[in-house]
Amino acid sequence: MATRPAQPGRRMTVETEIRSTPLEFCPLCGSPGVTIHTNQRDRIYQAPGVWGHRQCSGPRCGLIWLDPMPWPEDIGKAYETYYTHSEAPTITTSTAKRFQQVMAEGYVQSRFGYTHDVGPPWYRWLRPLAFVHPGGEAELAAWVLYLPAPRPGARLVEVGCGSGDMLLRMERLGWEAEGVEVDERAAEAARAKGLTVHLGELQSHRFPDTYADAVVLQHVLEHLHDPLGVLAEASRILRPGGSLIILTPNANSLGRRFFGSSWYPLDPPRHLMLYSVTSMRRALEAVPGLEILRLRSTVRYARSIWGFSRQIQRFGRAERLETSVVSQIIGLPYQQAQRLLQLVRNQAGDELLLIARKAAA
Repeated sequence: MATRPAQPGRRMTVETEIRSTPLEFCPLCGSPGVTIHTNQRDRIYQAPGVWGHRQCSGPRCGLIWLDPMPWPEDIGKAYETYYTHSEAPTITTSTAKRFQQVMAEGYVQSRFGYTHDVGPPWYRWLRPLAFVHPGGEAELAAWVLYLPAPRPGARLVEVGCGSGDMLLRMERLGWEAEGVEVDERAAEAARAKGLTVHLGELQSHRFPDTYADAVVLQHVLEHLHDPLGVLAEASRILRPGGSLIILTPNANSLGRRFFGSSWYPLDPPRHLMLYSVTSMRRALEAVPGLEILRLRSTVRYARSIWGFSRQIQRFGRAERLETSVVSQIIGLPYQQAQRLLQLVRNQAGDELLLIARKAAA
């Protein structure tokens, strides 16, 4: 599974058919869906099939889903040339990347209390620079998945850990980190880094009750056929007071309204369901034991999403060209427009952030 919006890589064509079933009713609440997009193809990795999107017409929902819905047995064919199977492109210079890392290290020292592997203590005085960071505080807080520094022995489980880059960071920061990954090649890459990664779905591993202090799904929920089942399992394995962190595309963002069917995070046929603040809240309410602490959008990936969406809008596909530094600079006004709009409307950004807590027993 992805751990961030996928970066287009080496283009290959997958010829094997992906079987699917029409899905007219909302998989979250059962209400009828209204067709909003038709004749959609894979604009990034050229997986086979023609797809559409429906949006729930029910009150307090608004979920967007893929119609027809790929069969679970066949969805792996949509990932045969996925970005976790090739080298990800570099979108910043080494100097810029290092400066961003220093800002992030100072920010997480000051806000979240991290002291290990985050640079010298004086970095914490850089926290005011978060205001001038293009992605704002959300981008810096995401460097530690919005989690405070762990107590000794605290366990973190990342669902859909991919090749393990985030998992490795959290382990170095003091977490006892484990991953769950359905993609065998990505899991092997993570294990090669010395990480503990379980192959399969979260439910299939059967962690003990109250096993984890934190469960993270970073750009994974949109890939799931059974999101409520995964959320229920996450609740089961969380200890009372433990944290659930979810990051996923925001179906009600300024970007989706601006780009329409060309909005990059639609990503058919891999993104099966797309959530808004309303539908995410409904999903969490269906899972006993979880209390929402924070639910809003972020502008973290807005620059990249602008570039990829413009490519799709103009040429019907997204290419590596739009991961360039020039593209990132061109996307800055779009990102800052979202950031300003968030001051009056917290659903403007292209990404949703959910922070929830397991209720006390």
